[in-house]
Amino acid sequence: MKEYGFTQPVLHLNQRWRLYAMPSIDHGWIVVPAKLADGTQTDLFTGGAVFSAKPANVADYLGDDRWHSYLYHVMMDKNQTLFREYTSYLVQRWNREHPATRQVKSASLIYMRQWTRADLSISAPERVVLYSENF
Repeated sequence: MKEYGFTQPVLHLNQRWRLYAMPSIDHGWIVVPAKLADGTQTDLFTGGAVFSAKPANVADYLGDDRWHSYLYHVMMDKNQTLFREYTSYLVQRWNREHPATRQVKSASLIYMRQWTRADLSISAPERVVLYSENF
């Protein structure tokens, strides 16, 4: 029987566990600051004040599994189509629920990116503006 390294192929001990053993090196959360007609600012993602600090639980912050999947696809969009569409969705949702004095005049989609380093420490958040538009 031929050996491959330290394992025997007959026993199937040559398996790798990379799926769970290798954490994602790029991760983060989104912030969608908007300037309103009355001059105030709000975060269209949370509906509250604009904070760039990392949420206590990013998974809960981003929503259920469907939102996780959608937001993942938004963040991976290379041609900014989904950036524009998602930002427009948040602006329209906000404007429907608020009077003319609180309508959105400008909004930005910002990804607060962190990196997992080789020693498994986490970098400080980096602010990446993915999309910005005046309305």
